[in-house]
Amino acid sequence: MTDRSNYGPVRRLSPSVSTDSRKPYSRSGLKGILGTLDLNSGDNAVSTPPDSPYYPFHVETPQLEPPSQNRSGAPDGPRDVAGFPTYEQYQRIEEEYLTSLSERKQPKALISQALFDKIFAVLQNGSEDRASTAQFRFWVRKMFVLAYPQTSFNHNASQTAEPVVLHDKRPVAIKEQLYEVLCYCHAVARHGGRDKTCAMLRINYSWVPKELTAKFVKACPTCTLKRSGNPDF
Repeated sequence: MTDRSNYGPVRRLSPSVSTDSRKPYSRSGLKGILGTLDLNSGDNAVSTPPDSPYYPFHVETPQLEPPSQNRSGAPDGPRDVAGFPTYEQYQRIEEEYLTSLSERKQPKALISQALFDKIFAVLQNGSEDRASTAQFRFWVRKMFVLAYPQTSFNHNASQTAEPVVLHDKRPVAIKEQLYEVLCYCHAVARHGGRDKTCAMLRINYSWVPKELTAKFVKACPTCTLKRSGNPDF
């Protein structure tokens, strides 16, 4: 799980640093874990080499790395994860959640990739960011910071490391990746319900609404079977 101490001193990037230099959004860490995890079992697991005698059921404490955040949008390819709500189901859950909010709250209820890019630009350029309003810049500076991840070998923030947008000292979860985030955290929580899933989310991410998480957990087919008293769960 993400160690909050892995984020170094908060630093504002120089306006000369271009957002175009940011790396593409990588799902390899999350996808690798999901790809080798027996998600229906509810076990805590991380990726295991194919030649391991325990593949793919090697049980360990999962390790999450700070997500790469940029403007690449939704990932390509199939997104359904067995034992969890389908991606189509999740889209309906997300839409239901957003429409339940007032029109004033909807635009910032979830951080879309487009909104994230605007937040990043303000944190990077400060008052020199002329593409945003003063009110928006005030909101961004109040709610978010840029930080550089530390490594276990060097506790000084690297000048070449990719900066991460944090809220409440945790990486901001981007709307386009919420399905994978919820599947992963619900699996690590051992399909333990809303509160345990929310607790896992709070360790690793920010800006994932509790109400959205509750709807996702309620729709989980594995949890439905567990509640029915199925002896296999």
